[in-house]
Amino acid sequence: MAVLGIESSAHTLGIGIVENGKVLANERMMYKITDKGIIPSKVADFHAGNVREAVHSALRHASLRLSDIGAIGYTKGPGIGACLQVGNVAALSLAQRLRVPVFPVNHAVAHIEITKAMAGLADPVALYVSGGNSQILALVGEPFRHYHIYGET
Repeated sequence: MAVLGIESSAHTLGIGIVENGKVLANERMMYKITDKGIIPSKVADFHAGNVREAVHSALRHASLRLSDIGAIGYTKGPGIGACLQVGNVAALSLAQRLRVPVFPVNHAVAHIEITKAMAGLADPVALYVSGGNSQILALVGEPFRHYHIYGET
């Protein structure tokens, strides 16, 4: 099944498509940050104005049609609220149109999960450092595995 992911947590809008563990597309559009820094409303406008083209570009690169998508994931947080909302609306709209499931994804956990998969790690302890927060966390628990935060700023 092909899964389309939408990342819109900050100044980069990303659309990825994966199928059976293989990355078929990884499109990114980046808002150019000025000396005034990130202005949330301007970045959200950028994302809203480009999300449609980014999705179409990802589908072209993956040689797929929109109807080939079987599920959609999107960044729920953490991130810039206005930017996250663009991804949320796009994901929910596409999922409703296609009648496919939609999954909210934690941005920080996604970074850790990608690293786990690429490095073949089973139970890492992670130090996550971002512009807005830092955390020390690890995957714990049986039978329902989850990330436990041992400390954060």
